[in-house]
Amino acid sequence: MDLESFRRQFGTRFVNLAKDSPLLLRDIRLLQERGVSIRRLNGKSYAYSRSSTESNPAGLICIGSLASPLDKVILLAHEAHHILRGRAPSDPDPTSMSRRRFVSLCMQEEARAMLHECRVTEQLYDAGHRLPFKHMSYMASYFRGGYGAIRAMIEEDCTIMDDISHSEDYGRRYDSKHRNLLRAKANAATGRRRRKAA
Repeated sequence: MDLESFRRQFGTRFVNLAKDSPLLLRDIRLLQERGVSIRRLNGKSYAYSRSSTESNPAGLICIGSLASPLDKVILLAHEAHHILRGRAPSDPDPTSMSRRRFVSLCMQEEARAMLHECRVTEQLYDAGHRLPFKHMSYMASYFRGGYGAIRAMIEEDCTIMDDISHSEDYGRRYDSKHRNLLRAKANAATGRRRRKAA
């Protein structure tokens, strides 16, 4: 497993923190084996992932450069779970899945990614690292009630990028895809009518 690229992108402190989490090291190894591209997102403090893109068919994880080294490690754990174990489609197909089903699948996956994040956070805590309140509160919820407590917590949380709830964010994604589908159908119907009239 090569951690030198992580040292160049995210710094020595990031690598030292990552080494204290066997779960994260396993994820990094699996990501490298799959050929997932991991990039620094300059000027941002959040992270996101895509299971497949045109230029990165094996997957892409972007981590904000403004996040602290500890946050970068925890963000990587979260996004690695989405890439390695995620089942929810990142690009919904309204012809084969309802809005409710898509949002439900995404919320389940988000809760599982948070559980994985909490397990990595626990390993960092056990290794003696001081954690910010946000990560301690997620970890406390994880210990109190596991999946159910984490799911309830993210139902109330807002996404970092848009300041809306996770379920609303997933609903917007579905709605946007649905509008595009309706627009494409309308354009196709208009094209057929024009060809018949000509």
